[in-house]
Amino acid sequence: MFIQFNSWICRGSLALLALLATMACQSAQVQAPPQSPSPPNVYGTPVKASQPSNAELASALTEATSAWLTSLTGTQKTKCVIGYSDIQRTDWHFIPRPWRKGLALSEMTAEQEKLAMELLRVSISDQGFEKLHKIMLEQGFLRLTENQNPPNCCGIYGTQCGNGSGCPSIFDERYYFFSVFGQPTMSGEWGLSIEGHHFSVNYTIEGGQVIASTPTAFGSAPAIMIADNYPPIKKGTRNLALEQDLAIELYEMLLPDQKKVALLTKDSPRDIINAGSLYPLAGSPVGLRAREMTHGQRKQLRSLLEVYAHNMPEAIARDWMASIDENGFDEIYFAFMGTTPMGENKQYVVQGPAVLINFSNSQPDSQGNPANHIHAIWRNPKGDFNIGNPFYPYSPRNVAPE
Repeated sequence: MFIQFNSWICRGSLALLALLATMACQSAQVQAPPQSPSPPNVYGTPVKASQPSNAELASALTEATSAWLTSLTGTQKTKCVIGYSDIQRTDWHFIPRPWRKGLALSEMTAEQEKLAMELLRVSISDQGFEKLHKIMLEQGFLRLTENQNPPNCCGIYGTQCGNGSGCPSIFDERYYFFSVFGQPTMSGEWGLSIEGHHFSVNYTIEGGQVIASTPTAFGSAPAIMIADNYPPIKKGTRNLALEQDLAIELYEMLLPDQKKVALLTKDSPRDIINAGSLYPLAGSPVGLRAREMTHGQRKQLRSLLEVYAHNMPEAIARDWMASIDENGFDEIYFAFMGTTPMGENKQYVVQGPAVLINFSNSQPDSQGNPANHIHAIWRNPKGDFNIGNPFYPYSPRNVAPE
C-alpha cells in the first residue's frame, strides 16, 4: 500500500510537523544519541527530568502540575481534575480507547500544551521521552493503515467507537490525556496520570514524597518501521529495541539445561494477561531464578531491568533498583515464551518480590508484518497506586508497597 503523504495531513498533524521543523533549527547544537533514528524532539528545550532525590522529584511534579492547571479554563478542569478516591485513578490501559479520563493535548491551546509537555518531561526521563516521541509519531501511521480496515481500527471496541470511514479519534499524535487526582500539594496526597495509546505513567504523591510510580507502560507498532513512504518515521526506525534485544540475548546466553527451565512454551500468547487490571497478576514465579544464573547472565538481567527503570526519572530508577536489591535480586525469575528470531512471536516475564515486567511482541503490525507490535509493562507486585495487592505471592502478604 502506497501512502500519499500530502493527502492525510490534518490540522493537528500539520502543526506537529511545523513544530518538528522549528525545533530542529532551535536544537541544532544539541547532540542526540547516535543510536536514535527518531526525528528531533517536538516540544522544545527539555526540562530537567532527572531529579537528585525522591522529594525533589515530588516537588518538581507538584510545581509542573500546578503550573499546567493554572493555565486551564474552568470547563477544562472539570474534565481533568478528579477526586483522589475516584475509581478513575486506577482505571489505566495502553490500548486504543474511544474514551479516556482527563484532558487531551488536542483539547489544549498552544500554551497549555507547552506546559503539559513540560510536566511530561518531568514525569519521565529523556530516554523515556525519546521513546514516547516515536510512539506519538506512530499514531499518524496507524491512523492511515488501521483506518483502512474497520473494525480493526478500534481494537476490542469494534465499530462502536468509529464510523464508516474509520476511527480518526483513536489514533492521533495528540490523543494523550492528562488527569490530576486531588490537588497537587507537598503536604497532602494526590495522583497524576498521563496516558494514551501505548503509553501510561501513574504517580501517587503523599507528604512531599512519590510513594507509588506504577504501573508504567510503553508500546510500539510498528516496532520496526518497514514502510518507506511515511516521512515522519524513517524506514528501519526501531522503538523499544533494548527491551526486546537484551532479553533475547539473555535467553541465548543460557545453557541448554537453563533454557529448559526458562522456556515455558514455544507458542507465545497473543498478548499480556491481566494488562490494565488494578492488581498485578503476580502468582508463584516461574522460569529460571537469578540465583541459578552465571555472573554474566545476572549482569545481563540487571541491564535489562535498568533499561526499564531508566525510562523514568533518575530518582524513580534509583528507587526501583534499590528496592529490587533490598528484596533480593537472587529471587528474580526470568521466563521466556515463543522463539527468538526477529519476526517471530515472543514474550517474557521478569518477576521478583519487588518487580514484575511483562513484555509481548506477539501481534502483527497494521500492515500484517508478524511480531512487530510491542507492549512492555513494569508493575509493582506488592501493589500499584499505593494499593496493596491481595494476590502478592511472597511473605508477608497483603502489604502496601514501600
